[in-house]
Order: sequence, then C-alpha cells, then structure tokens
Amino acid sequence: MNGHEKAPARRDIVEHHPLIRRLLNSGLPARDLLVAGSAPLLLHGCRKRINDLDVVARGEAWTLAQNWGAAELAPYQGGRQVNAVRPAELEIEIFDGWFPWLFDDHDVFDRAEIVSGVRFMSLANTFHWKSHLAREKDLKDLELIAKKYPSRFGRERAFAA
Repeated sequence: MNGHEKAPARRDIVEHHPLIRRLLNSGLPARDLLVAGSAPLLLHGCRKRINDLDVVARGEAWTLAQNWGAAELAPYQGGRQVNAVRPAELEIEIFDGWFPWLFDDHDVFDRAEIVSGVRFMSLANTFHWKSHLAREKDLKDLELIAKKYPSRFGRERAFAA
C-alpha cells in the first residue's frame, strides 16, 4: 500500500472477502469455527491477499464439514493426528485441530479475536506457529508481522529465526 491507500477495516474484510463469505454461507455454525492460516495477517493489514482459507472446526461444525468430502490426515508431524476436509471448489480447508503439539484446541478458540461474529486465530498464536514451522513463506509472514507491529513482535522475530 502506498501512503494514500487505507487498509480495509477488519469488519469490511469479514463482510466482503469472498473466501470468508463462502465460509459464512456454508451452513457451518460460526461458533465452532476458527479462521487460521494466513487470514489473521489479512485481518491485521499485514497481507493484502490470501489464496485459500484454513479453518479449524470443532463440534457440530466438524461433523457437518465431513459431509463436504472424506476427511484425510493433514500433513502435520508429531502429536495428535489432525484430519482435514478439502473441498477444492471452495478454496477452504477445514481441520479438526491446529498444530496440536503447539496449541490446545480449547485455548486457541478462547484466545481468538472475534470480528463480526467470526473467530480468527490471534496474531500472537499465528506468529507462534509460523515461527515453529519456519518455512520460507512463514518467514516472510513473520517479517510482515514484525514490520507492522515492531513493538509487539520485532524483538521476538530476532529470536525466532
């Protein structure tokens, strides 16, 4: 963004982003959903776009999501196995957990940021899991977070690398 462009308001992102709209129109109960992946970076203005939506579902939402397709093992290593449903036409991946060796499912929902009724993984938890995975794309995202919020994450980033 240049100096004249204003970052979209969080509420506008939730109400108008096509992937989030698809999720909200999916029939899955929002109370049992947590938007994770890189979407929290979009919400906080660290990223301009995302290519897909990663969502953690629990309870009724997970049960209903399994009607979208067969659950497969997610490509996580360590700890409890995580299952995923990937209906390609929606560009949304639904998981029944999120890096369970890093997070307790209940805790990650409790610490979520709620915007217009949609739960988003906290930026702190997003920073945490991206620091642990440390893939090239995660390192780029960590830099974006640290640049946007240097007093909260700049020092942490120096130690995460």
